[in-house]
Amino acid sequence: MLKIIWHLILSTVIATVCVFLVWSLPTAVNKPPINQSETQKAQQADHKDFAFSFGLVWRKIGTFIHENKDDINALATVVIAIFTTVLGVFTISLSKSTRIAADTSREALTKLERAFVYNKGLEWKAYVNSVRKDRGWVFTAEWHNGGTTQAKHFLTHISWDTWLWFDGD
Repeated sequence: MLKIIWHLILSTVIATVCVFLVWSLPTAVNKPPINQSETQKAQQADHKDFAFSFGLVWRKIGTFIHENKDDINALATVVIAIFTTVLGVFTISLSKSTRIAADTSREALTKLERAFVYNKGLEWKAYVNSVRKDRGWVFTAEWHNGGTTQAKHFLTHISWDTWLWFDGD
């Protein structure tokens, strides 16, 4: 994540430097120096009317764009390339995050939807058969499903053995 943020900051700084260079260098290099009389005329024209000065600003911007259209086009291409790279990096990061989220939700769904069989109770009582005179115990287990799906192949195993009665019983 820090690598992505570092790339984003670096691309923003590079784009800002490029915009500054394209905006400032061609105007200072390509324009002839203005003598004093032209400066005074420009100041007087700017103070006469706001609409005229606003139009003058737009005219200067239009002239700048017209004179430097190739440089502006190159800068826009560089900015678009950087932005496309940033979008590509974030798209890859987003696809990885989406895959992780999908795997996590799949695991959670499996855990939530599975059958959860538990023993709710275990009862035992003495057993006496009056005909054969057998004695013993009867165990009853009560099983419940706490999950949302049926238990498949539920198997319970009971180990038991018999023993002979002895005089202490």
